[in-house]
Amino acid sequence: MIKRIPPLLLAGVILCLFLSAAPDDWRSDVAGLLSGGNRPDYQAALDYLEPKLDSLTEEDKPAAYGLLAYFEARLGDKPGEYVRLGDYFEKYGAVDMGFQFLPMTVRSDFYRYIRDWQLRYPWVMQIGIVSSSAVTVATSVHPPDSLILGVEMAGETLYKLFANGRVIKGGMFRRGFNEIVLDARPVFRESGNHPYVLEFKSGDLVIRRSLTLNLRRETYGQVVRRQEARTAEYSVKLYLGDRLLAANQKTAAVPPPLDIPIPAPTGKYDPFGPGYQNGPQYPASVPITALPAAVKEVLDSLKRRSDDVPVPPVELKVDTQYVFSEPSPGGPPTEVRAHLWLDFRGIEFLSYAAQK
Repeated sequence: MIKRIPPLLLAGVILCLFLSAAPDDWRSDVAGLLSGGNRPDYQAALDYLEPKLDSLTEEDKPAAYGLLAYFEARLGDKPGEYVRLGDYFEKYGAVDMGFQFLPMTVRSDFYRYIRDWQLRYPWVMQIGIVSSSAVTVATSVHPPDSLILGVEMAGETLYKLFANGRVIKGGMFRRGFNEIVLDARPVFRESGNHPYVLEFKSGDLVIRRSLTLNLRRETYGQVVRRQEARTAEYSVKLYLGDRLLAANQKTAAVPPPLDIPIPAPTGKYDPFGPGYQNGPQYPASVPITALPAAVKEVLDSLKRRSDDVPVPPVELKVDTQYVFSEPSPGGPPTEVRAHLWLDFRGIEFLSYAAQK
């Protein structure tokens, strides 16, 4: 005898299996934990959401990290708050995924909290070695004496630069491009790694970024600068009519010709040379009908005088090369090719009050 399962019972079993396999609606659960009673239960919401981080999708994680930082702040756990803030800003760029699911009172408080941090978080947009965009390999007679570390910031912040455990630079970074001049002589002296720590502070939050300047040198032999020798022969002969009475011949070295670059002709007569700006000539009197044209001429003249020579844009690189020469004992200079690159080793989020 074959037992038949009633259709309604079968449908109920399928529905139960589907609901058990469906993913948890963590937003509704968090909203429920925050809306119960007169005071939101931040601890319960934190304990519920934190274990679910690994199972959340990449689209859900920015909102989850922002909420966890908020919960930690309301519970007074600053180290935990700063770690979650770092995840929210550094990993996901403070993407605002929308928090409309939160209860009204919690939502308003959360937005005040996250907007405040968006204004004062030490957010680094870019770090690199400053170089001109038109030059890929820097060539010079001597190794560079200094390097410029460029840092582009989203806002103002205090900073310190550490090397070998001591502060070598410090001050205030402004919004936009900032630069730190480094002593490059120990860097280019030999191949090796040179660690630095760049520290930022905003209120009680301290962020430490570990980075390393790495240099690999290669020697390509001696640089011999020789001028090709040129000689000239001079001869003097004394004649009486057709008869040779005396003769003398001498050889002398000729110095190399001077290499003076001459600009190509422009087809215009310019007695003052290229780049000379003649001052505007202002007439002593101008007819009233010619006043608009005269004013335009004066403005155009002032505009021409204020035009600056275009400056190549600053480019931040994490990998660059240098070619230079170094003196060699008892011989001509040696050519060196140095490969320099910047590594980012890690980032820490600390509480300034906890370090005291």
